[in-house]
Amino acid sequence: MPRIPRPRLHRIAIWSLTILTALWLVFALLSGAEQQGGGLSGVLRNSPNALPWAVMLALVWVANRAPLAGGWLFIAMAFITMVGFDTWHHPATFALITLPYMVLGAILALSSLGD
Repeated sequence: MPRIPRPRLHRIAIWSLTILTALWLVFALLSGAEQQGGGLSGVLRNSPNALPWAVMLALVWVANRAPLAGGWLFIAMAFITMVGFDTWHHPATFALITLPYMVLGAILALSSLGD
């Protein structure tokens, strides 16, 4: 099996984290907007629910600059989502939210280590 170069692993992890986090951010913004009155005002009133995902999006920037630290931060955030969203009791939610951040964080951290 051919070995994937480390810079490519870094790019794959960063782009995957960016896309995944942006999707969760949009979902968090829109999912409760209708209950908050709908429209733009509902999205704005619901925006505090998207704050954790905005923090994760900022972590993508940090991880791009410092992959080892960023990888560990994403692994830590995955454990925080496991506790905060109670995902360890729900395998589907664990697989959709927590597991990708754990795996991508580990790939990012490992991609920064020397040979």
